Amino acid sequence: MFLKPPAHNVFNYQPSFYDKKKEDAKKRQLQNQSKIKGAFTKKIERRSSLNNKANTIRLLIILGFVGILSYYIIENRELIIKMIEVLLQSKK
Repeated sequence: MFLKPPAHNVFNYQPSFYDKKKEDAKKRQLQNQSKIKGAFTKKIERRSSLNNKANTIRLLIILGFVGILSYYIIENRELIIKMIEVLLQSKK
């Protein structure tokens, strides 16, 4: 009398049926997708390896240029200091 009886539970269950044609179509679709993805990743890997070689060569050239410039500045620092003094005096 004092307690309310519990309501029954309702579930949204939909039974699934096996369809061989549908399963085969899904398998073929997944295989085709993996083939397409594989083709793109191979091209990307090939491009990135070429870019890595080019980047390495570019880095070596830049480091060589910076090294030569640093050597020139260290060896001729007196000349550079005089050039800076002349430039500063000409602005006054």
